[in-house]
Amino acid sequence: LLQLDPGVRLPVHRHAWLEEGICLAGGLQLGDLELGPGDYHVSPPGSRHGHITSCPKRGALAYLRGTSLGHAGKLLGELVGGLWPGEGPAQRTVFLREGSWEKLADGVDTRILWLEDGVVSRYVRLRPGASLPAHDHAVAEECMMIEGEAFFGDILVQAGDFHLAPAGTRHGAVVSEGGALLFVRGAAEAL
Repeated sequence: LLQLDPGVRLPVHRHAWLEEGICLAGGLQLGDLELGPGDYHVSPPGSRHGHITSCPKRGALAYLRGTSLGHAGKLLGELVGGLWPGEGPAQRTVFLREGSWEKLADGVDTRILWLEDGVVSRYVRLRPGASLPAHDHAVAEECMMIEGEAFFGDILVQAGDFHLAPAGTRHGAVVSEGGALLFVRGAAEAL
């Protein structure tokens, strides 16, 4: 999680590996794009970001997956890489309130965000009272609760919580009494 005070401006940088980000609160300005809560942005390896600025009044809270933050040498490499011209591979933005969803089960919809090498990042939306059955994880599955809350077996996961199901594990049914929106990254066939 990355908390940015109002008006913070991040420097130009080039991604060393795949980075996925979700604005959880506040807002982010990425060039001409304005991201609000629930909006998703992915930057493939070699792609270059211009400046990223947090909302001048509210700042921003973002979930970042695959970031170099916290790794001084790798971060320096991304900053130096940002000095070279060229945008690199295309980045992708998915706005939460735009686009279509696919029905996964009764009361459960999904939206693919990124798919690569048999691993998928997606949104899963559970309507009030909806559930998904207990299941096994052949590969690790990461989940970030964006809105609402749900039980993963007997574990309550609320908005802003991160849940990891390591490869080879099983968790109980995912049940949401009041509805939930989750970011899930795992095996493409898992759901």
